[in-house]
Amino acid sequence: MISLVVGLGNIGIGLAYAGLGLLSAWETISLHRHRGWSRFGLGFSLMAASCGPHHLTHGWHVLDGESVSWPMLAATLVGLPAGLIFVWLRFEAIRG
Repeated sequence: MISLVVGLGNIGIGLAYAGLGLLSAWETISLHRHRGWSRFGLGFSLMAASCGPHHLTHGWHVLDGESVSWPMLAATLVGLPAGLIFVWLRFEAIRG
């Protein structure tokens, strides 16, 4: 059961990071004429471009049988709500 929670949780975190990376890249590119190029937006997009696939791969490996620990469960349970809420807030901000 713990492997399922950690594996699916990491896949959720990976999707959240990938989504945030795409959103920040889209905002940086689409708004550069009004705001100029955002160094933070570009940096955040590049950071998310590595974090998202890392968590997706980690989640896949755990679901494929890699061992898990209680600290991994704790980190997943702490990180998942924050990542998903942040994505939700970004979508809400884009919609106005």
